[in-house]
Amino acid sequence: MLLALDPGASTGVAWGMPGSVPKFATWVAPWSRKTASVDLGQALSWFEDELQAFVRQTKVSHIVFEAPWMPRGQRADMETLKLVTCLCGLIEKVAFERGVTVEEIAGATWKLAVMGKGGPQHKRPIQQNLRMRGLSPRDFHQADAGGVWLAAQFLREPALREIYRPMASAIGGRA
Repeated sequence: MLLALDPGASTGVAWGMPGSVPKFATWVAPWSRKTASVDLGQALSWFEDELQAFVRQTKVSHIVFEAPWMPRGQRADMETLKLVTCLCGLIEKVAFERGVTVEEIAGATWKLAVMGKGGPQHKRPIQQNLRMRGLSPRDFHQADAGGVWLAAQFLREPALREIYRPMASAIGGRA
């Protein structure tokens, strides 16, 4: 079972057997960033509990996640950067404890593999691209996790690109 994560306060989740259609979820943290500052310890504890339970219940054998990045030339929210970086560390920790293989994929790498270009992408085209491939993410977090899930397969087994080729009916009869 392959598990792909787009870590954040709202974490996109995609999982399934390679070559199948993945399931999607969004893990939304129980705090509201608009009303109170996030206690990092509480956030990490919550995320670890969610991930441990999920890996145990779904018998995950491989985890792949989008690597954290810092936007160049933009002022970043340090609290968010710290949270996302720590979540990635927790993913590595849980994988180690459960004996699960783990890897990270840079955002530019998975976007190049799935979208055909690796630069910044608007969220809507990513969702549309996945839908043309027969996947059905419900939000942008799930779409990013779905992109990571596909890229992990494409990079490891290029023949799987044919399984997830955009459907002709989804792009006006041209495949």
